[in-house]
Order: sequence, then C-alpha cells, then structure tokens
Amino acid sequence: MSTNRSKEKLSKKKLFYRAIQKFPGLNIVQYLHIKNTLFIVNPKVGSSSIIFSMVKDYLKKDNVTVEDFYDCVSYSRKPRLRSISKNTSFNFAITRDPFSRLYSCYKQKVLLDDQPRITKNYFFQYFPLIKNKQNFNDFVKAVCLIPDSLSEKHFMTQSRILGYPKNSFNINKIYEISDLSQLEDDLRHEYSPTFNLERHNTTNKGSLDLTEIYDKKHLKMVYDRYYVDIVNFGYKELYLELMDSF
Repeated sequence: MSTNRSKEKLSKKKLFYRAIQKFPGLNIVQYLHIKNTLFIVNPKVGSSSIIFSMVKDYLKKDNVTVEDFYDCVSYSRKPRLRSISKNTSFNFAITRDPFSRLYSCYKQKVLLDDQPRITKNYFFQYFPLIKNKQNFNDFVKAVCLIPDSLSEKHFMTQSRILGYPKNSFNINKIYEISDLSQLEDDLRHEYSPTFNLERHNTTNKGSLDLTEIYDKKHLKMVYDRYYVDIVNFGYKELYLELMDSF
C-alpha cells in the first residue's frame, strides 16, 4: 500500500473515531503519543493548547494547522491505550474542578461560544433535555439526570475518561489546570528542552467567579453528580469554600 493510501486510510479511521464519540456513553480515549510522552486528553481543561504546542515543537513548524493537530492525535479503546501506556516514560493528564469545567462546557457547547459548526445544537443527541442556548440551571439539571454511562465526553466524569481510581493508563502526574506553568517546565525536561506552551481555543478569558454562576442548590447538584471526581482529584475543599460563601 502506498504512503498516500496509508495516510488516507488512517485519516478515515480517525474521522470515524471522532464521529462515534457523539454516541452517548461511548468512551473512546483521545491521546497524544510522541516520543516517550503520553498525554491522555480530558476535554475542557486546556487540552488543545497542550497538543498544539507539543505538535509544533515536534514538527518544528512556525504554524501548526488543524490537519497537523489531527494527524498526530490518536483515538483508542481503553485496553489498547493501557498497553501503550506501559511502554512510555512520561504519562500525564490535566484535571479541572467539576464546577468550572461544567460551566466552560456550557459556555462553549450550549451558548455556542465556539467556532461555527454544522449543527447549532452540539448535544443534539440529548434533545430535549439539553437545548441550544438554554439557561445554565436547566443545563445543570439535564446533566445531573444523565448517568455517566450515557454521557458525552464533555460532561462525562474525568475519572471515567482518565481511568481512575485504578489509574488504568499508568499516569505519572496529574496537573490541575492552574498548574500549566509547572507542566511547561516538566515537558521541557521530559519531552523537549525547546517546548513552549501556547494558548489555543480558550473559552474563558480571565478567572471565573463561581459564586456568581451557581446558587447553593445547583452547586450541590454538581457536587453529587461529580462526586467521584471530587474525591479522586481533591476538590472537596473547594466545594466547602464555595458553600461557605453563600
């Protein structure tokens, strides 16, 4: 098979994986594997910035296209990724508190604060529970009615995506989204001494004031819905601080 035909076949396979991720509850893991570094992608935590920056350094290009991005990104079911993760030296992921992550998902995918797309209802498969431009409280209620086993990856628990608490992908280090400067330093050591982190696809400009977004009732709903993430990634203290602020 020629190189061009091999690339075409690979592209079709990746397009297939990207498409079937819209099926409720189907957990196809997205990852970036370059050299001995493995990045397990968790949506709404700045993943695009990490991927673009790593690919840019790897390809030694001034401008990385979307095509470059998806040529390097891979998709896999969990068993295959578990196998890959055993042979890489630096496996990492990023997490974010469930409260701001869910609001970021809402802002980008429901309020359409994003690039133009074919369908105006990103979560069309959950209609009428989730509707285009519905208010945030209704979105929270809808997400809390959808079990994790039927969730789309943008509001699926991070624990399910990253294989926790078992650490299925042998992750060496998990970074909070606020620790990206530390990640940048670590990638210069583990990945490439010339690595620089650039920002792409940033939904929220500036910090979020969660007390202006949530009321006590809906904050508790999100806490219950994402309790596994609260426990696995250490967000209980934040929750208690937010509840005390009301």
